[in-house]
Amino acid sequence: MPRPPSDRPVRIADAALELIAHSGLHAVTHRTIDAGLGFPAGTTSYYARTRAELISRALDLLIARFDEAMGAFPLETVESDEQAIDLVTTVAMLLEGQETDQIARFVLLIDLRGDPELHPLINTSSPGQRVVQGMAAALIAQRGIPDAEQHAASLLALVDGLMLARLAGGSSVAIRPAVATYWAGMHAL
Repeated sequence: MPRPPSDRPVRIADAALELIAHSGLHAVTHRTIDAGLGFPAGTTSYYARTRAELISRALDLLIARFDEAMGAFPLETVESDEQAIDLVTTVAMLLEGQETDQIARFVLLIDLRGDPELHPLINTSSPGQRVVQGMAAALIAQRGIPDAEQHAASLLALVDGLMLARLAGGSSVAIRPAVATYWAGMHAL
């Protein structure tokens, strides 16, 4: 009888994200993850031979969770600017609620910026980010706003900045008013 697939790869990737979010990228080692998960020494190395592969697996999990969250937001139901603003605000709040993942994402964006292999997996030109930017551009274009691609990139940067302020600084900056102000500005251009 075949053995069921192991959940260890996902647990390892999740543990790496937890370490990144709480202790920084430098804290991610095979030994630390083995110890933290109560695995025998060498288990993490079996699933991810190198540190780069381990971080890549963590990135894959981060992207998969993000893709799953974004799938819950159908754009075709948006019929007004208010609904669009509500949708962007809801997505931002949902992502903020995934605090560990978002903090890990910000840490990885900064710490991997000089890594030619791993940074393209998470930066603004990554496949996942292009999908999100495409969704934002479609939402903006659907509301009749020109230059949707350019505005989408800026809208996503605004949301990232707001989330970073709230997660890293404990700021109470309100997301919806900032998104509404930006949205109104797109119409004014």
